[in-house]
Amino acid sequence: MIPVDLNTAKELIDEQFRPAKGLPIREVVSAGSENFIFRLGNDWTVRFPKNEAAALQLKKELAWLPVIAARMTVPVPIPYFTGAPNSKFPFQWAVFNWIDGRIYEPELLQRTDGAVAVMADFICSLWKIDAENGPGPGRQNNFRGQALIERDIETKSAINHLPSGYNKKTLGLIWEKASREKTWDQPPVWIHGDLHWGNIITLNDKINGIIDFGTLGVGDPAVDIMCAWILFSGEKRALFKQKLNVDDPTWIRAMGWALSFAVIALPYYLPKKHLLADIAVFTLENIMIDFAKYPVFN
Repeated sequence: MIPVDLNTAKELIDEQFRPAKGLPIREVVSAGSENFIFRLGNDWTVRFPKNEAAALQLKKELAWLPVIAARMTVPVPIPYFTGAPNSKFPFQWAVFNWIDGRIYEPELLQRTDGAVAVMADFICSLWKIDAENGPGPGRQNNFRGQALIERDIETKSAINHLPSGYNKKTLGLIWEKASREKTWDQPPVWIHGDLHWGNIITLNDKINGIIDFGTLGVGDPAVDIMCAWILFSGEKRALFKQKLNVDDPTWIRAMGWALSFAVIALPYYLPKKHLLADIAVFTLENIMIDFAKYPVFN
């Protein structure tokens, strides 16, 4: 990891980004783990990748976000300036627009139905963008969008390492069904790849933006549909499925993606008391609820 503290960030910005001269800068506490993030004045956010993998993600975002943003139904980060590597910092870094608000909370759904429609519209908007030349699953997006079965070894291992209290046998059964479901045999579509609470910004009880496109790529749409279990509960999840109008195999694969995401995240982030541990717990609870009522598992 290449550390960037407030002083280093200010030096790099002052040297290369002249419009920032005299603007206040402060560090932003983020739910992500790939970038050092700073707020610059009132209008900008600055991202410094922590490692080479994060630098690859940023390079991809700089190339594709202007294309994606033009078609989105909610605000997303748009690159404004790209900083060059130098002796102080070895990677490209970038200035984006600031999106005001706070991170998503499941309780938002107790106050409005709007979040379901906004997220469904966002995902459908991604699907409509020409994906022919988009980047496929790989290191640059943590392999999001690959065939689900390719996550078999790491997911089974993660299930076995869950804290006591989780029904590992049942979770294993769900994984077996989902990972062997019919694979996506249509052209790949654009995916965000990481639609969890920390990447969804709300303002005045409404979704005001979606951030962190580090796992952006093209692949199986089930990857983004997994947010059904990450964001929604009960009737809201059923409404989300209805709005997306997806077939059962894709829905089951999406549940598998959600399960894989959660069981891998929980043992890693729980000791750190990180937001992603809370997200994983919420996700697994929703998956177990659907297991009990979904006929394909009975």
